[in-house]
Amino acid sequence: MIKYRIEGIEEAVKKLGIENLIDRQKMDAVVEDATRPLVAKIKENYLSKGHKITGNLINSIQAFRRRKKDNWFTYYVGPKYAGRNNLEMGGNHAHFLEYGVPFSSYAVKGQGKSIRGRKYGKFVQKTGFRINPTGVLRLSKDQMEASIIKQLGEGFTKVIIDKANK
Repeated sequence: MIKYRIEGIEEAVKKLGIENLIDRQKMDAVVEDATRPLVAKIKENYLSKGHKITGNLINSIQAFRRRKKDNWFTYYVGPKYAGRNNLEMGGNHAHFLEYGVPFSSYAVKGQGKSIRGRKYGKFVQKTGFRINPTGVLRLSKDQMEASIIKQLGEGFTKVIIDKANK
């Protein structure tokens, strides 16, 4: 999950005392416009790494607010994990691809056994990754960070100045 924070916006809004005056729909529009290229870049990078099996992971990439409790200026970009009521999203395994899945210990044939989480007998430890880390989200963030921060800063400033001029 990628999270951008434009330093100074929150403090400026509070100092000016215009928290309740800012048009949040316009701020949402600024965020949507700025993050659209990042969403496209993440999808492109997943495709280039060969991660299109069902398409669910790629379809789950979006910009969104995670919780209603988050401040109005907090947005996330990345795979949206399926909740209890939304089983169609498909972002639930994105962290495996991002960070990889290391090998764990495996039972020696006919000798090792796991019972309720405890291991008995002989096990062999493998090193390396069962699923290699791809780092698609980090790569995409690095590729797009400067342009997104610039666009967000300019957009937020414009919304605040337009409101101040009125």
